[in-house]
Amino acid sequence: MHQIEAFAAGTNKHTVHLELITNIFQLKSDDMADHILHAVKNMIAKANYRDAISCATLFGLQSHFTLIELVIPCMLQDRFIAVDAFIKNERKMQEELISYFDNLIGLDKRTIDYRYEDFRRRKIMTIPTSKLQKKAIEKLVAKLVVTYNFSSQEVAPNLYRFRREGALRHMAFMYFVEHGITEEGYFDYVAQALQSDLALQKYFINYLCSNGWFNDAIRWVVFFNLIDSAPRCLQPYLCNNTVLEAQADLAKIISERASVTNVELFPGHPIKMIATLEDLEELYPVIKEADLIGIDTEWKPLFMCTSEKVALFQVCVQQCSYLIDVITLEKVLTEEQWLRFFKALFSDSTAIKLGFDFLNDLRVLYASFPYLQPLNEMKNMVCILKLVKSVCYSFFNISHLLTSNPSFLDLSCSTSPSLSSETENLSNAISSDETVHFRLTDLCQKVLGEFLDKTEQIGNWAMRPLRREQMKYAAMDGYCLLNLYDKLKIKAEREYHMDWIKHCMECDITQVKSKEEKKPKKKGAKFDDKEFEQMIERVNSDLNNSPVKRKPKDLKIIVDSMMLGLGKHLRRCGIDTILAETRSYLIECAERDPNRYILTCGKAIDELRRHRSLRGTQRILSVSTTQNLSIIQQIEFVLRQFNMHLSKDDIFSRCMKCNSNSFVIAPSPVLETMYQANIGASNPFSRETYDAAKYIEKMREIDAELYSGYGCNLEVNENDCSKIVAHCHNGFLDIKNCLVAALGCDIPAEVKIEKVPLQVLEKEGRFFYVCGICGTIYWDGCHIVNYNAFVEPLFAEEK
Repeated sequence: MHQIEAFAAGTNKHTVHLELITNIFQLKSDDMADHILHAVKNMIAKANYRDAISCATLFGLQSHFTLIELVIPCMLQDRFIAVDAFIKNERKMQEELISYFDNLIGLDKRTIDYRYEDFRRRKIMTIPTSKLQKKAIEKLVAKLVVTYNFSSQEVAPNLYRFRREGALRHMAFMYFVEHGITEEGYFDYVAQALQSDLALQKYFINYLCSNGWFNDAIRWVVFFNLIDSAPRCLQPYLCNNTVLEAQADLAKIISERASVTNVELFPGHPIKMIATLEDLEELYPVIKEADLIGIDTEWKPLFMCTSEKVALFQVCVQQCSYLIDVITLEKVLTEEQWLRFFKALFSDSTAIKLGFDFLNDLRVLYASFPYLQPLNEMKNMVCILKLVKSVCYSFFNISHLLTSNPSFLDLSCSTSPSLSSETENLSNAISSDETVHFRLTDLCQKVLGEFLDKTEQIGNWAMRPLRREQMKYAAMDGYCLLNLYDKLKIKAEREYHMDWIKHCMECDITQVKSKEEKKPKKKGAKFDDKEFEQMIERVNSDLNNSPVKRKPKDLKIIVDSMMLGLGKHLRRCGIDTILAETRSYLIECAERDPNRYILTCGKAIDELRRHRSLRGTQRILSVSTTQNLSIIQQIEFVLRQFNMHLSKDDIFSRCMKCNSNSFVIAPSPVLETMYQANIGASNPFSRETYDAAKYIEKMREIDAELYSGYGCNLEVNENDCSKIVAHCHNGFLDIKNCLVAALGCDIPAEVKIEKVPLQVLEKEGRFFYVCGICGTIYWDGCHIVNYNAFVEPLFAEEK
């Protein structure tokens, strides 16, 4: 009996302490097995999948539940961590999970919506259906394949096919539309992708024909000897002349890929391929004697692997550039031989190793060589990207980022067009990301005065032998870092008298701070009331004489996944803000509403501007991350950029959770009654039983004046006094069923009453905002950040 009570206590509200209770009361016993299994089935019946999967994992009940019964509902509630623990040692279930989501790849929105309509209606599914479509579902399946170490070709055929088809479409777009890849690079990529795959060959030829690229379609028909089975639409273009032209073209391209020798980056600087163990041995003395080494990597095409893997590894010194042929060497080198090389380069060498966005290269190296030594065993690994940012921030005080423009390198001049003619000159504010967000080619042009040709960047780096132009491109990517380092050092020391060694040490990516050294991370969601008050006052004051002012209702925004915290605070200011957790969902929202501005940061701004549906748009704004600006500074930057003038009614006019502006406002006794009727009444350890009559009387005694004018009218069922409806400001609350119905909302929403502590609900004089769409509860003193404490004097002139 004690064990049953202990289990009930451990699963009453959550299962956080269940493992501890299990150990104390020895719940993993044969006597409890049937009871626990029955309890977990009851949890599933009540759609309490969170606790059900925790219990099932703890007590090893995997064999009792199918994928559809427990795992899929948890995945639809974004509970992958719990799912991962549940299926950790269940190989068959892992494969079934991958197969389940792989079958969704390629389905259109209407089909997905229809398939999961019942899940959403029963509130089993909480993630948006956009996460089961397009790129989002492909990424999920790819993640599962990598996590559980399966072959996508075997267990995820749709992912395998779609990835290859998508890569081919992208290559065709880059070649025919963007002109961002050479003919040789395009041919290399497509030829290897289509190799030995008749279905893919036919797909791509049909795709080329559908876009009117008939000459290229003929070339691939000839290359793969598919003339007899060419598409009907291509038949009129197939004749002796076009076939002969295609054959001549193919012969020319293939001859250019013949092994090349004596390649130089420029006269006197040879490029050497390292493709044998003997070649690698000759590199050790070079590494040992070097003072400065430029490092870069080129990756295998994604159609060859699920995640990024290294195809080529560049090691460049002043006298020569060495291209380490990973594709060839991985077939002959042992793990010990690779480790010896990496140790000599990254650990034993006293040279400064330079990379651009170095951590990204190392991430792919670790994915390719899991046995690579830990980062803290490496030394002198300087990231040029971090170094330039460090120097820029040193030259320009970060605290003034909102009002001024640094000029150490002036890298911002061409990176970000104005939002629109309407806002072009309304604010001098720029974001720090615009100041220091740049590409390697931007840096070379600014510092070295040379254009870095990137046309060979996109191509097939796994094809062998490499072409001459590929070798020169790869060498230049590593070699230019040496010149950049020298030029920046001279500029920083001679012109600006900076401590160069200090900056290099700060940008050594191996210098990971200890836990004691790390500053406590600030939570972006919280800030001081006074700060917020002063910020609004500052922004409003500066706009008083401005000819253009906007109200929050006039602005619509999308924030990407890196700006979700900022997005919630913009909702708090009354701005209609979509939180786009995936890139595909962001693009979809941007295409659906061309009047929405997009907030992003870092490299994402370039990627978005290159997207075909956003190319040329001026509605993308780069905002610095919280690493450089506090959340309050981020909010201020956005408000200034769009000339936002806030009023009292704007503050907290939208739900931070779902973006709704429909709230039912209720005094505390109403929510207290709802809590007791649903949470308290179901608690077996509660000292007193729920008395509906007692709480009805308490609600009837509400004096609206004590609750800032918010009262309620009760509607009580004559036959069952537990059936209570409280009519409050802007809607009503169904006490027994724990529902809220706001005016203008089609269907009621379940109130998240369990999220609010009882002592908060019991406070006299307090009133609550209940979202009519998602049921989230807000109140003064916590979620509202006590706005009432300062809005009265701040907006006094509006009364």
